[in-house]
Amino acid sequence: MYYVQTVVEKDQKKANVLIKRGSEWHNPDYMRINAKHVVVIEPVAPDSRVAQLIREARQHPAGAAPPAKAATPPPAAPPPGAEKPKKGPRP
Repeated sequence: MYYVQTVVEKDQKKANVLIKRGSEWHNPDYMRINAKHVVVIEPVAPDSRVAQLIREARQHPAGAAPPAKAATPPPAAPPPGAEKPKKGPRP
């Protein structure tokens, strides 16, 4: 799962960065999504900017792809129930 985070660069320009879930400081190993709270699911076209950023993130698994030049919508979530959370300690 990926999400878009807006960052402010040194020259005060805003840029969007694609972040792979799990690369955050708290290093989560799973996430639960309640299907009742899913509002919309959209596919990501293979030639879209989001798909391009995901490919770049996979090539450079340091946690984030290079900043996007234009605003990008958040990537699509899998259909409810499609992905089961990894087993791990409960919070």
